[in-house]
Amino acid sequence: MKQKITADTVIISAFSMVLQLLSIALNIVITRNMGESAVGILSLVSQFFVFALTLSNGNIFSVSSRFISEEIGRKGNVEKVISYCLFSGVGLSLVFSVCLFFLAKKIYNENLSLVAIRIMALSLPLATTGSCIKGYFHARRMVIIPCVADFTEFFVKGVSLILMILAFAKNGIMDILTCSAVSVMSGEIISCIMLCVFYVKEKLPHSDENAKISFKQFIKLSLPITVGAYIFVILSGSNEALVPLMLKNFSDSYETALSQYGIFEGIIIPVIFFPSTLLQSLSLILLPETARETQSKNTEKVKELSSDALRKAFSIAIISAFFIFSYAGELGGMLSDSPLVIKTLKLICPVIPFIYVEIVTESILKGMGKQTFCIINSMAEYIIRISAVLIFVKMIGFYGVIVSYFLSNIICNIIRITALMKLTSMTFDFVGNILIPVFSSMVSIKLSRILWSVFPMGVFSLIIAGIFAVILFILISVALGKFCLEKTKKSTFV
Repeated sequence: MKQKITADTVIISAFSMVLQLLSIALNIVITRNMGESAVGILSLVSQFFVFALTLSNGNIFSVSSRFISEEIGRKGNVEKVISYCLFSGVGLSLVFSVCLFFLAKKIYNENLSLVAIRIMALSLPLATTGSCIKGYFHARRMVIIPCVADFTEFFVKGVSLILMILAFAKNGIMDILTCSAVSVMSGEIISCIMLCVFYVKEKLPHSDENAKISFKQFIKLSLPITVGAYIFVILSGSNEALVPLMLKNFSDSYETALSQYGIFEGIIIPVIFFPSTLLQSLSLILLPETARETQSKNTEKVKELSSDALRKAFSIAIISAFFIFSYAGELGGMLSDSPLVIKTLKLICPVIPFIYVEIVTESILKGMGKQTFCIINSMAEYIIRISAVLIFVKMIGFYGVIVSYFLSNIICNIIRITALMKLTSMTFDFVGNILIPVFSSMVSIKLSRILWSVFPMGVFSLIIAGIFAVILFILISVALGKFCLEKTKKSTFV
């Protein structure tokens, strides 16, 4: 099973890395053609769509991947459970879609056009259907199918968006919001069709056997996940709406506020999350795997999964933080002309380990059924973040957003780690999780800078320096890990 998890993680990571690179490239193209404020507007549109989608389906992806995995663990009727997911998810989404379509006149303004809202409303049932089927294939360990669908969806969205911006938005024929909404609809249609075809082809044979979980139990158990998703999206949506508003109040300029918001959401966030691709891929697998092992009462396996995930999270986070800090000048210069990018990249590096750890701990805790804890902790995280934005952006402007990330991520992720250790009876390996990655990162990044100084040739050399640093980091970490293990064995023997 460990080999399967590794293989699936590699597949998802490869696709996710390509998608993130394409996303950054897309933001650069939009910035060059429409300005940084356009990226800020598109970020707001994207946040609105995520907000509407989560409200319309209650995070059906997590619901389907978890409950289908549990049904597989109980050797029950898997196809019956996916029918529960489709009926509840798509049904709720259709109701929300119709309401949003007809109430669009009540919520549109100069930042979100009526046409854009209605187009996105129509795409919600398609996105929900796709999310159900993606969760189904993740639970069945057939991750290549949702990966191909995600890639196709992004490709269709990206190409259609660029073409419409160049042909219509740049000439004033169509506003950028409508262009974005049409591209979203195009991607969702193609993705949904692909996933439905794959599902019909790959679904399990029909069974007359009842599922181990009834529809009533399914609704009851999925309710905390749905409520948690609603709370999360409302709080995160409030934070996303509040940030540009507070920036505008500080700078007294709507254009400046959107530019700063576009820099943070369109450049800074993609850069700091790009190295976490492996962990994001792993988290998609950890939730169903943990749910399956928890259902089988295999506590040792859950402990092993948790320990391994934490070690990977800290290792990837620490080397990423060192690399981004060391190469902030080069990265910032390639992505934007604004000096704010370089400064922000350096400032936010210390909080990267806490951000990355959240990715895996949330999946494990949800897989263990600790949904209520996750809801409360996420609420606390966003309350801290919103409070910090209200207090610090008013005082120090854009840098108050960074303060909010520090406070919310450090406090709440220490709580997550503590809870995970308590639930799994796991002890925190300070040497393996912190000391070894820090030392390995310092040495590997220092040597990669020497390589960079010899061959400073732009993007290609930066990629080579990154690969060189990662290889060195792995070699040093493995060697130090073996050395520490041998010392521990000798101490135990003595």
